[in-house]
Amino acid sequence: MLTDVPDSADLYGIVRFLRLRPFNDWKEFNHRIAKEQKTRPDVAGRRAQAMLKLCLLRRAKHYTLEGKPILQLPPKTVEVIELEFSQEEREIYSKIEARQQQKMSKYLKAGTVMKKYVFHLNGIRLETDFRFSYAAILVMLLRLRQACNHPKLITAEAWEDGERVVTDDEDGVPRVDTSPEGERKRAEQLLGAQWVQDAKTKFLERAQSRIKEDAEEEDTDCPICFDTFVNNCRITSCKHLFCGDCLNDLFKNPPTGLREEDADYNKTMQTGRRSCPVCRGDIYPNKVFKTSAFEPSDEELNIARPSPVANDSYDPKGKGKAVMKHEPDVEEILEDMNIDEDLVPSAKMARMAELIKQWRTECPDDKIICYSQWTSMISLIEKALKKDNIDSVRFDGKMTRIARDEAVTQFKKHNGPPIMLISLKCGGVGLNLVEANRVLSLDLAWNAATENQAFDRVHRMGQQKDVHVKRLIIRNTVEERILNLQLKKQSLADAALGEGTGQKLKKLTVAELKALFGM
Repeated sequence: MLTDVPDSADLYGIVRFLRLRPFNDWKEFNHRIAKEQKTRPDVAGRRAQAMLKLCLLRRAKHYTLEGKPILQLPPKTVEVIELEFSQEEREIYSKIEARQQQKMSKYLKAGTVMKKYVFHLNGIRLETDFRFSYAAILVMLLRLRQACNHPKLITAEAWEDGERVVTDDEDGVPRVDTSPEGERKRAEQLLGAQWVQDAKTKFLERAQSRIKEDAEEEDTDCPICFDTFVNNCRITSCKHLFCGDCLNDLFKNPPTGLREEDADYNKTMQTGRRSCPVCRGDIYPNKVFKTSAFEPSDEELNIARPSPVANDSYDPKGKGKAVMKHEPDVEEILEDMNIDEDLVPSAKMARMAELIKQWRTECPDDKIICYSQWTSMISLIEKALKKDNIDSVRFDGKMTRIARDEAVTQFKKHNGPPIMLISLKCGGVGLNLVEANRVLSLDLAWNAATENQAFDRVHRMGQQKDVHVKRLIIRNTVEERILNLQLKKQSLADAALGEGTGQKLKKLTVAELKALFGM
């Protein structure tokens, strides 16, 4: 049974098991489908579709038989509720957005966004499209998205564009936030000088390959969640790359294949040993490092400072990566705005409170799910609910597996807490929550499919009531623009099964980035 295909490479295990020649050979599958997905997703979709027609019986819950749905479920209504900022929130957001637009304009003028650069490698003149500021731009968008929920999501930690993307929301195994030199020293102590040298060589060769061939960046996506690395890439002792969140979840969850009564269970839990999702080798939480510590400098690449083609505005005094330097401007803006330490509900929190009060009055037996991508937002909601004497439980990646199971058990009880606060990434899949029938979504994911998966935690077999979903967004902000972007993000699974366009969102274009900033 195949329930979801986030990436074409996921099909390979099934294809190999079914021995569908010639695609059961990885080299052939990778060449004909997996690699094509990055450059020509429409072609990859058509090839996967033709291959799957030989062996797949498609059944989706919206399919009908003799005019009736094959799966009888109560209706589900999804409503987008557009809200207005309070005057103070709008002022805060407008100042942050204006500053981000200024920074984006600097990147555009400097030619450091998706532009061609001239490099010299061993005396050879080369052109490539190194994207120095792309990660920093995604961080800027992240701050705008967080500001739509509550200004405190930004002030929770220091504003560090270049070093950390998610501050207190990196649910997982504690890691020492050290400098690159410190990371290399720690790796040398744990794994040896040769491992460090091999890791540096790996990244050096990758960078040289991109320059020489202008190659597609094949390892910029996490192989677990398929999200693009945004300053959160980690390398394991076996030299495979994952995002920090996925590794955190891996180390927090019990090891697969072992039961509590097994002899190795306690030892494995104590040491934190897990199997690498790629090679199945042993990995440990203390032997995970930030990839930035091993990436080559311009000197190591023997590359002169880049200058944009046909663009004289680039600052010759700095490297391309200098555009990602720390600028504490947002903190200064928020300090000027005089945000109180006491919790003041944001526009979304106020509307959420109104809806919860209305639902509990009209339908006191209905249970409610609240989704957010950020655990810091969940903490604010939890605090607000406690202030109103409303019981709730939370489910996020910072909790142990036992604590998460206990939260679900308590929520499912008839007299249990009426509200569950869930991290979208942690609880968006794999849960059966038909005890609830009302859903509040407090922020938007880049891909609508991620949200739909979360909403279907309640709209599934066993649900007896009508399901009501409310998606809260703020008018005239980046959230409206993300809604438009979601329409472009079609699931590869639809293409493989002959449905949809087969388009896979690659890195955003300059025009799309400008549109997201309202430029």
